[in-house]
Amino acid sequence: LALNFSSTTELGGSFSNLTNLSSEGDVTLNGTITTLGSQTYNGTAALNGDTSLSGTSLSLASGVAGNAKSLALNFSSTTELGGSFSNLTNLSSEGDVTLNGTITTLGSQTYNGTAALNGDTSLAGTSLSLASGVAGNAKSLALNFSSTTELDGSFSNLANLSSEGDVTLNGTITTLGSQTYNGTAALSGDTSLAGTSLSLASGVAGNAKSLALNFSSTTELDGSFSNLTNLLSEGDVTLNGTITTLGSQTFNGTAVLKGDTSLVGTTLSLANGVAGENNSLTLNFTGGAATLDGGFANIATLTALSDVKIAANISTNLDQNYAAGVTLTGNVTLSGNAGSFSGGVTGGGNDLTLNFTGLSAVSASMAGVNDLTVTGPAALSGIINTTGFQNYAAAADLVGTTTILAGDNVSFGGTLDGNQTLAVNTSGTTSFAGVVGGSTPLASLSTDVGGTVLLGANVTTTGSQSYGDAVQLIGNTTLTGSTLNLGNGLEGAGKSLALNFAGTTALDGSLANLTDLSSDGAVTLNGTIDTSGNQTYRSSATLLGDTSLSGNTLSLASGVNGAGNSLSLNFTNTTALDGSFSNLDDLSSVGAVTLNGSITTT
Repeated sequence: LALNFSSTTELGGSFSNLTNLSSEGDVTLNGTITTLGSQTYNGTAALNGDTSLSGTSLSLASGVAGNAKSLALNFSSTTELGGSFSNLTNLSSEGDVTLNGTITTLGSQTYNGTAALNGDTSLAGTSLSLASGVAGNAKSLALNFSSTTELDGSFSNLANLSSEGDVTLNGTITTLGSQTYNGTAALSGDTSLAGTSLSLASGVAGNAKSLALNFSSTTELDGSFSNLTNLLSEGDVTLNGTITTLGSQTFNGTAVLKGDTSLVGTTLSLANGVAGENNSLTLNFTGGAATLDGGFANIATLTALSDVKIAANISTNLDQNYAAGVTLTGNVTLSGNAGSFSGGVTGGGNDLTLNFTGLSAVSASMAGVNDLTVTGPAALSGIINTTGFQNYAAAADLVGTTTILAGDNVSFGGTLDGNQTLAVNTSGTTSFAGVVGGSTPLASLSTDVGGTVLLGANVTTTGSQSYGDAVQLIGNTTLTGSTLNLGNGLEGAGKSLALNFAGTTALDGSLANLTDLSSDGAVTLNGTIDTSGNQTYRSSATLLGDTSLSGNTLSLASGVNGAGNSLSLNFTNTTALDGSFSNLDDLSSVGAVTLNGSITTT
C-alpha cells in the first residue's frame, strides 16, 4: 500500500498482512499496523491513540507527535527514528534502532535491540532501558530521565554522553569526548568507562561490582563511592568524599583532592602521588600495605589507619598520623606540623627525614632505616635501629623506654627529657649538645662500648649513668644521678666536670685534660686523672687499680681505701690528705701535702 496525500492521512484501526506500507504525506496513527516488509513515513506522524507498528523495517523520517499516546515498535531490521519524537506516553522498540534528534516521553523508553546514533540525540522521559548498548558513530547522546536509567551492554564510539538523572551501569561505555553523570550511578555489573573526561557528581553505588576508568583528562570523583569490588583509574583524578571498595583501589595517574577524602578497602596504590589543595586524606586498607608513590603535597591532614608503603616525600600543612606500620621503599622526607608513628617503621635501607615544626612522635620500633634525621621536637619510645646516623636537631622527650641502635653517629642537638630509660648503642659518636634531664630527669642513661660520647651540658638522671664509650666534654658538665660508671675514661678538652651521685661513682681509665673535677659522692678510681685545675673528692674514694692523680690542687676529704693498689699524686699546690688512707700498696706525692688522719701502706 502506497499513500501520497497532501492533507493528513488518518490511519486508524487494524492494518494487517500488508507487504509494504509507504506514506509521503503527514499521517495520524491509531491502532495496529503490521507489514510483512517495510513501513515508510516520510511526513510527520501524530498519534491519535496507542499505536503498535511491526514488520521488517521502519523509517519515521520526520518524527512523531505523541499526543500523550504510546508507541510500540517491533521490526526485524533496523528502525530509523529521525527528527523530533515528542509528547509520547511510552515508547518501546524490540528491534535495532538508529536515533537522530530528540525523543521525549511522558513515561518510559525501552530499546531492547542495539541502538546506533545517526546524529546527536537527546532522550528524555520518566525511565530508560538501553538493553543492548549504543553504537555512537561519533555522535553525542544526552539523557534526562526522572527514574533510573539502565545502561547495559556496550556503548562505543560516542562523541559525548551526559545523563541528568540516576543511572545503572553494566558493561563498557566508550566516548571520544566527555561522560557526565549528574545523578547517582549504581553498578549492576562490572563496568568500564573510557573517554576524554569523566564527571561522577554524586558518586557510585558499587553493589559488589568493579569499576574501571580510563580518561585522558582529569576524572572527577565526587560524592560517595561505596561497596565497589575493585576500582581502577588509569588517568588523573580529583577526589572528594568517601570511596569504599571490597577489594583494591588503583590510581595510576595523579590524584587531586577537591575536598576531604577517605579511601577504604583491601589494597591501595597511588602511583603518582596526591595534590592535596589543603584538604585531608584518610586511608584504611586491611588487605596489605597501601602503596604511596609520587609526591604528596599540600595535604591538610594525612591519617593512615592501616599499613602503608612510602616511596616519595609527603608534605602536609597539618599533621601526619600513621597508626599502623610504615615501610619505606625509597628515601623519604615527611614534612608538616606534627608526625605520629605508633605502628613502627621498616626502613628497607632507605633514609628517613622527619621535618615537622611540631612533635615527631616515634612510639614503636623503627628498624632498617639507613639515616634518620629529625629536624623538630621528638617524642621517643621503643627500639630505634638505623644502619647509619641518627640526628635529633631539636628538643627530644622520652615517652617510654627507649633503645637507640645505630651504625653511625647519634646526635641530640637540643635538650633531652623524660622519666624513662635511654640506651644508646653505636660504634660512632653519641653527642648530647644540650641539657639532659633538666626539666624532667631521665630514669637512666647508658651507652655501650666501642664509640665516643660527647657531653655539652648537664646530665641528670634519677637512676644510673653508665658510659661504656670514651667520653669527651664539649662544655662544662655536671652529672647527677644515683650511680655513675665511666668505663673507658674521659677527655676533658679543657672543660670542668662535676659529679653528684647518691651511690658510688666509678672512674675507670684515663680522665685527661679536665679543668676542674669534683665529686660529691663516693668514688672508685682506676687509672689516671689529670686536671689543669682542682680535684675535689668530698666523700670516700676506693682504688680498684693503681691510680695516678695530677693537677693544680687536690682535696680528698674522706680519705682513700687502697684495696691493695698504689696511689700517685702530682699537684702544683698543696695536697690536703684528710681522713683515713688505708690498705694502700704504695703512696707517692710530688708536691707539698697537708696530713690529717692515718695513712697505711703495705
